[in-house]
Amino acid sequence: MFYRSTESVTIRLPPRHFHCYYMRALLDILYSYEGKTSTNNSTLIAVTQIFNVSGGRIPPSGNDIFSDGGADFTIAFEALMFHAFPGEVMFGTVIGMSPFGIFLTCGAAMQVFVGVALCAEGITWDGRKETKSQEGRGKGIMIGDGVLVKIAAVSRQGDKLQGVGDMSGDYTG
Repeated sequence: MFYRSTESVTIRLPPRHFHCYYMRALLDILYSYEGKTSTNNSTLIAVTQIFNVSGGRIPPSGNDIFSDGGADFTIAFEALMFHAFPGEVMFGTVIGMSPFGIFLTCGAAMQVFVGVALCAEGITWDGRKETKSQEGRGKGIMIGDGVLVKIAAVSRQGDKLQGVGDMSGDYTG
């Protein structure tokens, strides 16, 4: 599901960026978050509007001898987000095939794997063997084809979403 959300992030700007283009450096760091997934399995697709950039705050270093003297800026912005929920039916594009299943990309570049056991009978692809009863009656899937898949599980690997899909139910395949 895609949705718009108001977000806020604190960005640490190192002293080497304290120059007349410091705002450009802050925005470059903010835009580098696009395409990354947060801890709640939501992916930031695009920053659509920036509401506020706070003044820089240099935190007190105290006894911290490792402080670099950088400043913290808080940026409030609106973002287009993507979140995949288990049970959601999504459109996916086939990007790979193997004898044990097919690989799809869904939504915002979420990688989904659909195993042979979770494919409807009659769906075939290169590398999958047809049984005698299926010969000539199956729907062939090729790389680049669009399919509907029901998301069974979602996990986060680094800053990317991965999932397991099911194409054996109604309205899928």
